[in-house]
Amino acid sequence: MKNNPVTELLPAVEREGWHWLVGHRRYRHWPTANSGPWIMAFLTGAGLRMIGGDPRSVEMKALRFNNFLIAHLRTPPLRVRWTRDRLPAQSRYMLVFVNHGSIVIEGDAEHWASPGGGLCLIFPSAEPVDIQSSEKSEMIVFTFDQSEVAPYILTPSNIRDIRPGTTVFRASYAYLQAAVDTPGADGQQDEMTEVLRTLTREVARALAKSFVLQDEAEATFLHAQRMVDQHSIEPAFDVDALASRCQVSRRTLDRLYARHGLSPAQEIRRSRAQRAIPLLAESATLTLEEVAAASGFRSITTMNRALKWAYGLGTGALRQTATPAGDQVEMSALEQ
Repeated sequence: MKNNPVTELLPAVEREGWHWLVGHRRYRHWPTANSGPWIMAFLTGAGLRMIGGDPRSVEMKALRFNNFLIAHLRTPPLRVRWTRDRLPAQSRYMLVFVNHGSIVIEGDAEHWASPGGGLCLIFPSAEPVDIQSSEKSEMIVFTFDQSEVAPYILTPSNIRDIRPGTTVFRASYAYLQAAVDTPGADGQQDEMTEVLRTLTREVARALAKSFVLQDEAEATFLHAQRMVDQHSIEPAFDVDALASRCQVSRRTLDRLYARHGLSPAQEIRRSRAQRAIPLLAESATLTLEEVAAASGFRSITTMNRALKWAYGLGTGALRQTATPAGDQVEMSALEQ
């Protein structure tokens, strides 16, 4: 693992964070007297702000995708704020495995912690959240976008009573630690990226599934979410069609989604918006009409409204962000 010079790391992360970067990158930080600027630049890229403690004393290894971040940390007493001022951060979960020491989660953002604090989960939100360790601690931090664990949606009301020592959590911790600690070649679009992405996504999904307390209503909700993911590409697919596939009334479907603070119509719209994002970013040869049709939208106008609702950006801004020239500037700031 080789760190990017801080002068090359800062320009990209100050503009967009890491949301639009392709491939995977590894980073490491060993405590030195002159390492403060680098670790501060890294924290900025991750959307974190140091508000207490000495960043130079943090020992860190990290693996970053655009939708995933795994970090193995050994820290002195410190306090950081996950600002979540960028839209992509507002749809992410943060899962913290505490191996030694302890952490405290503070702020208005919804979060959950296992008895004893060995496992902490911060839910997607626009609210900033503070993470504080009052002693020397070792932990694995794992952040992932909520779209990566669909159809599972974790909320404070559906988290079951779990313990960090269960098999799935021990296995997940072992994978995350090995993934971030094992040296490997970095690259933008190589086979290793796809292998790591697939394995990391499956670990995130296994963790999400283990968290959810399932009853009959929850099982129906998860089935409905799977139907949304599978059929939202069909322009005629709507809430009535979803209720029919789930063999429940529309009123029952609305009630199931309301338990999670959602609506079925919004989830269909979100699914289509999520499908449109990579098409806009990676397929510059497609017209907007073709992207809309391939994502399940009936028109460019409908797609534009959905993207602004879900991400705060319309098709023009999203496509401009992903132009070849923009990619060249973005990546040149990180790759030497």
